Amino acid sequence: MKACILSTVDMSRMTMASIYTDYFDKNGIEYDYIYVDKFKDPIMGSPTMIYPYSAEGFENAAFVPKLLHYWKMRKFATQLFKQRDYDFLVVWGSLTAFIFADIIKKFLCNKCCINIRDFFYNDNWLMNKWLSVAMNNATFNTVSSDALIPYLPGKKFIAIHSLNESLLYSLTPRKKLRDKKEPLRIMYIGWIGRLEYVYKIIDDLKDDTRFELYFIGMGAEDVDKYIEGKNICNVRTHGKFPPQDTSMYLENADIIYNLYGFGSKHFDIALSIKLYYAIYMHIPLLGFKGTYTLETAQKCGIGFEVNPTNFYGLGDRLYSFYHGLDQREISEKCDQYIDSIRDNNERLRIELDAILMA
Repeated sequence: MKACILSTVDMSRMTMASIYTDYFDKNGIEYDYIYVDKFKDPIMGSPTMIYPYSAEGFENAAFVPKLLHYWKMRKFATQLFKQRDYDFLVVWGSLTAFIFADIIKKFLCNKCCINIRDFFYNDNWLMNKWLSVAMNNATFNTVSSDALIPYLPGKKFIAIHSLNESLLYSLTPRKKLRDKKEPLRIMYIGWIGRLEYVYKIIDDLKDDTRFELYFIGMGAEDVDKYIEGKNICNVRTHGKFPPQDTSMYLENADIIYNLYGFGSKHFDIALSIKLYYAIYMHIPLLGFKGTYTLETAQKCGIGFEVNPTNFYGLGDRLYSFYHGLDQREISEKCDQYIDSIRDNNERLRIELDAILMA
């Protein structure tokens, strides 16, 4: 048996592909990567072959020029489909499914799964049309958030949440709260974006000795520029890092930062990967009202609501919230949620067994 993971995003945004690569590695199934290579990131898993498609010059391009460049990837991938004769294809993301819909139907009908990670122009008729072609010709489809399902065409959905246990296994969930004599470490880890909110929280908590703010990942350079010359003593930064170092940084976190956009489906129905960091570690998460991420965090007892238009007084509210938590209670709720995620992962394993191990 031979499988392939096809993606139009770079490796740094595909950490959850490990749920497939771990399965392939464990069962001795050959698999390839056909992917967009933006930043020469290290490869995950132990693929048989890798086929990078260069994105040089398009790393930060606007959507239309990037789409036109990625569209040329169709010929590149089609040749590989013919040569490698895959038994199963994992299609990573909405854009990939959109670009390759007709090719999937022609070469891998009922021999693939479509992995939808977020709401991506799903209300656009053209996007919806081609997603429908791809997803209706898939054996099954997976989503990162069950709130996405009403907005998608297709059949047989499995919610595969972004809990990457192979990345986090070395972390020990918190057994007790931070002592009041110690500062609380708020951590934003990953690609540092939505800088307007980053700057707001820096302005509100700067030099507040109850908190330390950590910005870890690509884009931290913008934070450095913002604080330059301001003599702010409680902000720490570090630039891009390899995915395998995620747990090394997270083990120092007390609170996870998850303040992105709001008021659009793209943000409101997504379940952020940061949510799973917080749930796995049994620690609080900062989120905006009305987002499914915050709602889920609150069900686990760890969600702290932030007003996106007014951060004033955030420090006092957050400090009181944190030290009013019952660590045993939130640990129980977080573990229950993780158990439900593992149940869904088992459903995925059963589906893959039926296709690849029959």
